[in-house]
Amino acid sequence: MTLAVFFGCTFIAFGPALSLFLFTIARDPLRIIILIAGAFFWLVSLLLSSLIWFIAVKASDPRDEALQRGLLIFGVMFSVLLQEAFRFLYYKLLRKAIEGLVALSEDGCSPISIQQMAYVAGVGFGLMSGAFSMINLLADALGPGTVGIHGDSQLYFLTSAFMTMVLIFLHTFWGILFFHGCENQRWWEIAAVVLMHLAVSGSTFWNPLYVGSLVPSYLLMAVVGRDVGRWIPAAPVGGRGPASLQLVPVRPGEGFWGLPPGDHRPLQGPEGDFQAGTGPDAVLTRWGY
Repeated sequence: MTLAVFFGCTFIAFGPALSLFLFTIARDPLRIIILIAGAFFWLVSLLLSSLIWFIAVKASDPRDEALQRGLLIFGVMFSVLLQEAFRFLYYKLLRKAIEGLVALSEDGCSPISIQQMAYVAGVGFGLMSGAFSMINLLADALGPGTVGIHGDSQLYFLTSAFMTMVLIFLHTFWGILFFHGCENQRWWEIAAVVLMHLAVSGSTFWNPLYVGSLVPSYLLMAVVGRDVGRWIPAAPVGGRGPASLQLVPVRPGEGFWGLPPGDHRPLQGPEGDFQAGTGPDAVLTRWGY
């Protein structure tokens, strides 16, 4: 039974993210590098926030329960702010990397767009966050023991797996939205990412009332995923074609390419027309991932 719980929770938490990695990242070495670097930036933010929290706990009175709970809340909020600060630093680093790639390119185009970098960086943040959230729980899930034998919730491992899955997706969406805000100087989008991250992390204090954290998190994921898909313009899949190609942003009531439904006009790029669905360089998606 413990083995079934282990594999079930593992596939719930990391199955969708693994699919994203295999189908959209694994075949491109540059994307793998960006993914690993994003995970490293998240790790550094965790290290610094853990160090601050450890010092604060050691310097306080361990018998004061109210103070210890306050320090825990402070640690969570500080960790969120530090993660977003490192997300911004990673954006600045990737911006410099694009300039270097353009300078080295023969045609003056980057092999990867900033939208694709935002997506891959978000997946990197999410995967590392999910790994640290679940690794100890999965080790305990192998047993020996029985969940809830002393009257606690028997859904602990299952709800933790679903929470990890939604956090991975949210980090992916937050990465896209955060980079989009930085690119277009829409600071309210950056502020929205920080506030959403604080809200989701703060909702976990409702546990073991898991409905108080899971339901709002999944509703937020649905809303943010819809808005990210509407706001972010399209780009060539897999980095093929001119990196500067931009499509009309999709608006309500318009077709998949930002054109009225049924309108199949060719898409104009700097090197000619691209007709959706004709040729490898014309295969386009809304996000370009």
